[in-house]
Amino acid sequence: AELTLTRRKQQQETIEELTKAGVRPAVDAVRARVELLGASYLFKMRQTEQRAAFAALAASVGGEPERGLQPAALDGSVFAGPTDVAEASTLAQRHRPELAQLRAQVEQFDESERAARGQRAPTGGVFARGSTTYYDVVKGNGIDGDQYTGGGGVYLRWDAGDARIVRGRKVARARIEEARTRLKRTELSVRAEAVDAAYAVQRAQSMLDQANQVLEAAKAARTVQHERYGVGMASLLELLDAEAIEQNARRTRIEAMRDFDLSRARVLAVCGTLGEQLL
Repeated sequence: AELTLTRRKQQQETIEELTKAGVRPAVDAVRARVELLGASYLFKMRQTEQRAAFAALAASVGGEPERGLQPAALDGSVFAGPTDVAEASTLAQRHRPELAQLRAQVEQFDESERAARGQRAPTGGVFARGSTTYYDVVKGNGIDGDQYTGGGGVYLRWDAGDARIVRGRKVARARIEEARTRLKRTELSVRAEAVDAAYAVQRAQSMLDQANQVLEAAKAARTVQHERYGVGMASLLELLDAEAIEQNARRTRIEAMRDFDLSRARVLAVCGTLGEQLL
């Protein structure tokens, strides 16, 4: 809107001079003033919308909406991330926190199942004991001196038939199977999200490349029409149409850049590395 307003001012001044010189008709000057008025109102409206957006941003982060909050422009390298489908899928499986939590849960249930299996194994052992006693008869008859006693044995215990142990192992197996199924289902969902996000980046990149090419062509067409209008070979309507096409191409490019950055940020979020990238 600011660029359009600047151009309309320059056009209005130029057309006024061409009209006074008799090169262009007076209706062009009237049309130029109308276009300048419309560009002025559009610019004011865009300024109001911008201030409203800043106020909403301030309120969303707990700031003062009356003062507003203007975001700083981000460097394009901030959202640099994977665009290859396989790379994005691998990165997501490695960094997504819910997968790490499920893997830890599977490992915990594995340990519980091994402990339950170990309780069913037979337990054997060897034991021994001994003692030494000394007697001293002070008066009378009796046995005095050192006395030694000792004993030992071997034992074997097997609780394989204990109902509590059998049931505990079955419960442990059921838990681990459920955890593994949940892990596989979540991994598939994460991979699907990562693949979809990677393809979205590729599509956004193609749209941005196309928008850049269209804008360059529109700029060239506007330049040609501006020169033709200056020498009286094109009408004001043709010039305004060329400028409208260029402005539409410029807006499309801005939107394509926005969509490209959003798609790259989504890939980082899906891969679980967005926070690391912004630090």
